[in-house]
Amino acid sequence: MTATLGKDDFKDYTIAGPTFKGGVFGQGIAAGLRKDDTVLKSMFDAAIDAAESDGTINKLAQKWIKTTLD
Repeated sequence: MTATLGKDDFKDYTIAGPTFKGGVFGQGIAAGLRKDDTVLKSMFDAAIDAAESDGTINKLAQKWIKTTLD
């Protein structure tokens, strides 16, 4: 949202109302998987770990919401 508000077209806009609480992404993010899909869960876990380790998540957070998880 803050990335959008930083654009010239949105200079007269403001955020109103309640804000997210519980970390930079609100109260959490989830994906639904079947319990027996253990291989798929392992693939998700590995991808998330890799994206955190190489800085991808922070780069995307900085680009889109002008903050990082650090």
